[in-house]
This record gives sequence, C-alpha cells and structure tokens, in this order.
Amino acid sequence: MAQDPKNKYYMDVDRKEINVELKVTEGQLPTDIYGVVYVNSSVGTVNSGGLPFPTQRPDGTYNPEYGSPLLANDGMVYKFDFNTAGKVSAQTALMKTPCYYADLATQYYLEDKKEVNPLFKDFGFRNWGMARLSYMLGTRNELCTAITPMQFENDQFPRLLANYDAGRPYEFDSKTLDIITPIGGNDEWIPATPPFIDFPFPIVESTAHPAFDPVTKELFTVNFTKNMKVSMENFKVFQLLRKSPNTFQEALLKKIRAHQDKNLNDSTTQKAVLADFQDFFQNIEKHIDLHEPWWKDLVDFLGKLLQKYIKDETSTENNVYLMRWLGQGKWQKWKLLNSDKQSIAIIQCMHQTALTKDYIVLTDTGFKLSLDVMFNNPFPENPEIDAFFRQMTTATLLDYTSVYLVDRRQLDPSKDTALYTQLQQNLPYEVIHYSCDYDNPNDQITLHAAHNCTGCFAEWVRTYDRTHPGRKPVDALNIGIPPAGITDINRIGKYFIDGITATIKEQFIVAEPGNVDDIANVGANTWGPVLYTFRNIISPEKAANRIDHIYWQTFGLDKDLLTQFIFNLYKDYPKRGMPLDQVMALYDKGVPFVLSRMNMQSMKFEDAYTFAKGYIFRAIQFVPKKNSDSLPDAQKQGYIFGSIIVPEIVGQEVFYHSEIWLFDGMNLAQGPVCKMRNEELKCGSHLHSAWLEEAESNPISYFVDVPSDYNPLIKASLFGDFLGGILFKKRRAQIQEIFNDFVYPHFPNPLT
Repeated sequence: MAQDPKNKYYMDVDRKEINVELKVTEGQLPTDIYGVVYVNSSVGTVNSGGLPFPTQRPDGTYNPEYGSPLLANDGMVYKFDFNTAGKVSAQTALMKTPCYYADLATQYYLEDKKEVNPLFKDFGFRNWGMARLSYMLGTRNELCTAITPMQFENDQFPRLLANYDAGRPYEFDSKTLDIITPIGGNDEWIPATPPFIDFPFPIVESTAHPAFDPVTKELFTVNFTKNMKVSMENFKVFQLLRKSPNTFQEALLKKIRAHQDKNLNDSTTQKAVLADFQDFFQNIEKHIDLHEPWWKDLVDFLGKLLQKYIKDETSTENNVYLMRWLGQGKWQKWKLLNSDKQSIAIIQCMHQTALTKDYIVLTDTGFKLSLDVMFNNPFPENPEIDAFFRQMTTATLLDYTSVYLVDRRQLDPSKDTALYTQLQQNLPYEVIHYSCDYDNPNDQITLHAAHNCTGCFAEWVRTYDRTHPGRKPVDALNIGIPPAGITDINRIGKYFIDGITATIKEQFIVAEPGNVDDIANVGANTWGPVLYTFRNIISPEKAANRIDHIYWQTFGLDKDLLTQFIFNLYKDYPKRGMPLDQVMALYDKGVPFVLSRMNMQSMKFEDAYTFAKGYIFRAIQFVPKKNSDSLPDAQKQGYIFGSIIVPEIVGQEVFYHSEIWLFDGMNLAQGPVCKMRNEELKCGSHLHSAWLEEAESNPISYFVDVPSDYNPLIKASLFGDFLGGILFKKRRAQIQEIFNDFVYPHFPNPLT
C-alpha cells in the first residue's frame, strides 16, 4: 500500500471535512450498538493545512508556527454514527466561528498561495504558545477541547456545545455539525484583560467543561478574571508589538544574549536578571529607537490620561462568576463571595466543573492555561527567546487542588452574588479532571478524581528541547506533543465531602504501577490517568446517580516525551510516591497505553487491556448497549469506543494510520471486538467526547446576532470611542471592513 510521507507522524491530522463510511477490518460490528459518538479535536491553523506544522511556508521561508503546541488550534468535531444497522459513518466539520473567518481573511497567504496577503502584516493572527493572537483583532476562540450535550424543556432533541478554556461556548448542530451561535453575547461575558486592552475578539477565561443537569435542565459554567494591572510599561510594549514587532524582537534578543553565559538556575542570578529585564520593559524607549517622534508624544499623552481619567480601567480583579442558562435568554450570573465577602482567586485555571443534585463543585485545576501563562512570551516562534522566557518564568503545577462548593439551593435569581465555601482541606494532589455522583445523600458529595501528579499538560515538546536522559535532540515526531513526560506515579482518588461543613470525611487514593516486571502485560495502572468514561457521563437525559465503574485511559511512560526541561522542573516533586530512580528505570522499559476498569466502590481495578508498544490511545467514550438500562451490571453493559493511532512497520520505517476500536465493557481483557478504519479518517488529536442516542437538528430558537454582537466592540476598539476614533480612525475602519466583508456574510440571522 502506497504511503503518504506525512503518515510518518502519529499526529498526522487533516483539515479536510469528510463524510465517509468506516470499513470493519477485524472482528464484527456489534448488533446491539447504537447512537452517535462526538469527539472534539485540534487540527492546526488556517495556514498549516493540518498537523503537524510544516517547517516552511510555501514560499520556502521559515514557518513561525512550527513548534507550536499541537492541541491548541482550530477545533474540528468528529461524528461517528452507529444508528444504521451494519454501518458506521464518520463525518467531520471545522468549528467556524466569527474569529475563524477573520483568521481566514487575514491568513499569511491568499487563496492561490502565490502572494502574501496584505492584511496579514497588520491584522493576521499568530501563535503565542497556547494562544493565537492578532495585535489588532484579539484572540481566537479555538473550540478544540470538549463537547457538552444539553436538552432543555422545550427541546425536541439534544443540543451540543463545543468548548474551550479561553472562550465562550458555541452551540453546533448535532446532525450537520454546523456552528449555530455562541451562548451569550459578548456583553454577557467579562473579558480577562483590563478594559483598556480592547479587542473585537476579547479574551474570556471560562471552562472547557460546563456542567448540564439533565434532571433540572440547567446549564452551569464559570467566567473568571485574575488580578492583572496594566502599567505604562505594559502599554508601551504592547503598542510597540503592534507597530514594530521585528524591532522589538531584535532588541529583546540582544538583551537576552547579554545574559546567555550566566547560571539562570541560581536564584540570586535569576533575580538580578529579572530586575534588568524589568528596567528594559519600563524604559523601552531607551533601548529602542522609535524613529517617529509622535510615538513618544502618544505615550506621554496616554500616560497622563491613564493616570488622570481611567485608573479603574487599567486593572482586573480576582473574581469567579457562576453562570446559569436555561436554553433561552441571557445568562443568570452570580459573583461568588465567601462569608467574609472575599472572592475566589484562581491561580491556574478552571478547566473542569461538576455538579451534584444540590451542589456546584469548582476547582483551581492542575492545568496552566490562564491568561498570564498564555501570554508570557510575545515571540514563541523564536527558540532563543522562547527558551529564555520558559527558563525564567515557568513554574511547577500546584501539588494540591483547591475546591469550592456552591449550594444550589441558595442561588437566588434576584441577586447578583452567591455564597461559596472553600473546602477546608485541599485535595492532596493535582487534579485536571474529576466527576461527582449526582446523588448527595445527607449533603455528602462523592468526588472521583484523576490526579495528574507532575503531568504538566500546558507544556509541550519544543524544537530546542533535549531528551532525558541522554540530552539528545528530540525527535521531530514529538515536537508540539503534550504531555511532556511525568516524573512520579499518578493517582486515582475518591473523596467523601460534607457539603455543610466543607470537609473531607473520608478519602481513598490508589497509586498502582501495574505489573512492571512484565511490561508487555503491565495491566491496570495509574501512569497517566487523564481521560476516562462511564455510563451516562455528561448525558443530556440521565444523571449518573452513583458511579460504580469508571473506564480509564492511561498513557504510560515514553522516554521520548520526557524532556530535560520537564525532568528538571519536577525531579524534586515534594509528594513523591515512587523513588525517582525507579520511575526512570520504567522509562527505560517504556509503559504502554492501557484501558482499564476500576470498581469505584471497592477502589480496585477489575479488568484491563494492555496495548502493544507504539499504539496510541486517544478519545474514550462509553456507548451503552441497546435495551441495557435494567440489565444486571448496567454500568458495564456497553462498548468502550476508542480512537487508536496504529503503527505500521514498512521496511525500516514506521508509518501510522487511525482506527476506531470497540471493546466490550464487560470484558476488556479479551481485546477489541471490532476494528474499523477509512483512509480519510485521521484521529491524531482527538480529545474529549460525548454520546447521544440520535443526531437530529432542532429548530433554531436562540441566536446571538453576530453584527450586533461585534459592532459595539469594533467601535470601542483601539482605546475607546473617543480616543480611538481620533488616533486610529483608519485602523478602526479597516477592522470594520474585515468584519463586513469576511465575517458577517457567514452568519445570517435565522430568526429574522
């Protein structure tokens, strides 16, 4: 079979939208499987053509997107339909939001790829590590992470949301996969940046996992802000990035090289270097010839204006807003305060939320994806600058998890604040994903947690990274891949929490290395339990009253993904569960992916399948068997859907292709009961998933009018109505033209 050279990459992903039938290649398609599985994924940028990022642009110049993280790009939803007997179809669609069309209009090349787009220089979006930013237009809402089903009282069929940590959720059609509308207008969301940094596409910090209650028919999410002050030096730097990014980059590089021979691991030296850079940013005009005198005049003028008139608009505060939506109208929003009127200060992010019958459960999640992390380096495409800033600014994850409880019974729609209580004891380890039993008898909350100890998923393998051990250059195959290794055994936790006293009454924590003496049959373990599934996980119709069984995907240990940087960052992990030398010995062996089932009542693994070396397990989803609700062991009566990257050895080379595997939830150890594939299907970046009984379109009854949503932001962009209208009248007109010509035509209002 002829091989496409790109298939040498296991992260080979295509942006082509497909609608194909999968062919069974092994086993048989079960006759009692039904429903539709949806998977969210990341598929590169408008410039890249997919993943991995090419090293060069079509004109042969260096591609500044090369080396970007592979799981923070345009979102694509995959739909796998099992409702036609004997057939499985696969359909995909890009999540084409307004900012997607603005990105497309300002991409580096025009459509014929022969001429640089003149709009790119001033308005084009660029990858800033985990974010994609335009200096004039704002940030992309990538919608590439998770999917939330919901079905409100008047909905004939379930509806679906595509979600991202740094943007509003968007509804898309469960049948056609077409984007429909954001939930809530821009004026209902508080941007993460101070009002003075005004973008048509504002930065919103939320959660990739809103929580829908299938019993009460309520959708809950969060909108949070962190303390951030915009000083004059920040303002000057940002304007310089807008005006002369190359000049600024050259000056910054010169400053970095002046410190290249210093030991930046020494704390005293590091403090001195940071002080030098603070002076550099505060007095940027001393280091860079701004050429045009009006620049200095503008800076002085705006500085006085900032100090005299708009001090309140140069900062944001620590706040978390709980938001509730009922399928129509505006969000109900509560600012969360404790009994001392103090707000919640989120240090990392709020990647996950959960709910029970009576409580909303919120956390400061073990995932460094908040605004100050996303924008700590304006030139991530420059390895020299990126390496320096990563060395100077990267911190470890918090080795605990703060938990906040909101009593749903106390939520008052007539008020704009609500009471939260913080759990008196933090969860003892990092958490990125967790779920709760819906039932909370006698106010007892049951929380199930995946503890990603030292699993730093906002990091990724850089082009200049070295492996550990060996300090060899990383394989190009792995550039951009998260997670970049772990240095300790991970855990699975179960916590019984008293909602009234906000205390942990009982806890069970499992750290299981597996059969490390026989790696090929390592079996159930906790080496990287990040993704998981269970019956009625995020269901729009049925609550998971008590979670008896969870199916875990663990990613194991791959020495090619443990970089020297990550090793140094986490080698002294303070809550170590296994000696570091033992962990490194297991890296030498290599621990493969494993699919396992844990009995969450006994907290013991009961079933597992170990993948062969080189196989990569992506998305995981429980699909119930037909008519199985009342069967014994109903929580095991289903199939585990998995998207698998399969290696093929051809001569001395390894190629990869994507397959869909189905496991019987009653017997994982027997291996997949069915394998399917299609040459056009590429699943390398699959993330979170969802399942519905059927995929049908609802009549559209809710829609945020796009011109009405964005025109006020365009009018206020570039320093507000008055000042921007004087100083940046031409730029503002160009932005309006981009929206009028390239964005608005794609979003006619179906309600008018």
